[in-house]
Amino acid sequence: MRIHPVLALALVPVLLLAGCARKDPVAAVPSVAALESDPILLSRVLGSCNDRPSAVNSPECVNARAAVERRSAADEAARARRAETGFEAAREARRRADEATRQSQEARQKRPSPYELPVEGEDRPPARAP
Repeated sequence: MRIHPVLALALVPVLLLAGCARKDPVAAVPSVAALESDPILLSRVLGSCNDRPSAVNSPECVNARAAVERRSAADEAARARRAETGFEAAREARRRADEATRQSQEARQKRPSPYELPVEGEDRPPARAP
């Protein structure tokens, strides 16, 4: 079975135009790292996920939830590091205060050695002859 040449010439442009039809670009799903580093994009995606309950299991919403979890874990780790640093500083200050108290108590209780005692008569003027 042969196609008529006129029909073939008419069909070629139609097929070419059908193949070149404008397609809507598919929006790329933002990655977890991109959402984690861009809080504005993250809030926008979370807002759209909250507005459309049917989109809860969409890749965007899943990535947004993962980004929120990573950010909160990083914030919690930073808070724990700050608390640990504060605790260490307070412990060091307490250690120094306790050491100073201990040294002052030792200085008050210290008995002088016989080598540190004044020699009799050194701090008194010499006796006069009668």
